[in-house]
Amino acid sequence: MKDLITIFNYSPDTRRKQILHDLILDLQALKEDFDILVVSHSPISDITLDLIDYFYYDKNNELLTDFDLTNKFWFRSGEMAINSSIVYTFSTHLAIYSLFYYAFSFAFHRGYSKIHFIEFDINMEDINLIRKVNQDLDENDGVMFQGSSEWILGVYFASTTKGYTEDFFKYNKEKILDQLKESDSRMTERITPVILCKDRKIKIREYLDLNENGAHQKSDQHQNESLKWAVPLIVKGTSDLNFFVYNEEGGSHIIDIFFDNKHIYFETSQDAGIWNLIPIGDINEIDEILIFEDKVKNKEINFNSCDRQKFMDNNFVIYLNNEN
Repeated sequence: MKDLITIFNYSPDTRRKQILHDLILDLQALKEDFDILVVSHSPISDITLDLIDYFYYDKNNELLTDFDLTNKFWFRSGEMAINSSIVYTFSTHLAIYSLFYYAFSFAFHRGYSKIHFIEFDINMEDINLIRKVNQDLDENDGVMFQGSSEWILGVYFASTTKGYTEDFFKYNKEKILDQLKESDSRMTERITPVILCKDRKIKIREYLDLNENGAHQKSDQHQNESLKWAVPLIVKGTSDLNFFVYNEEGGSHIIDIFFDNKHIYFETSQDAGIWNLIPIGDINEIDEILIFEDKVKNKEINFNSCDRQKFMDNNFVIYLNNEN
């Protein structure tokens, strides 16, 4: 029996549909040994559909925006430690794992014993790597790729169905959200290993096996964020709201912050690695914050329609010298 390649897809525009189609064209070289399942939160073209074996479309691409569900990021200097859950204002975790659970359930239904999971925009230099990983699964329960930071990559991993039952992968939204809340970072790179590695034999491959240049995705939207760190946060244990800017890559940027009919204008330094912490006021007296980067709105927080306490619990600065 053939084994299964599952492609996670979200290609709502022509450019990304082309990326998906190009990947599936490359995978045709493996069709003798693998079937292809595309699990997707967007439709795909008829010409692409003709090249695959199965297609699952879930139009409910639900994004998570609660402050205790979005990804957690940290910044630390000699003076302070910062935690933020709004570096990216939404999480695709539920959307991704609804497809992940479906793919496993489908594999049980059709009798597949080996499954490969890849992102539609994977930048894989040698498509025959999938054959090598498939051989790894003869002696291992799973295969994962590890980045230079020791994080497990989400762009490609593989697993057998050994040790699981169909009930384990029944869709349960609350179970998925509980897994998310229990993660230290609320990122898929941390959560997928928890699901697939416990009490199982896992082989870890280096990320350079995918691409010797270390570029893993052809359409990584996060890489286009020029200022990831442009976020409001409180001083831990107080209601003092500040605005934190970290110009990680350098270059000049204009930040406009609007809150309750007030306006703060700020220009970053050209130099990379410079951060600034700007006082705003008492969070309990502020209802809405609008943040513009280079005249384009990139964040909006309305405390009348979201949980102010959850924001405070997840977005804060701690002064390490204990003098503030």
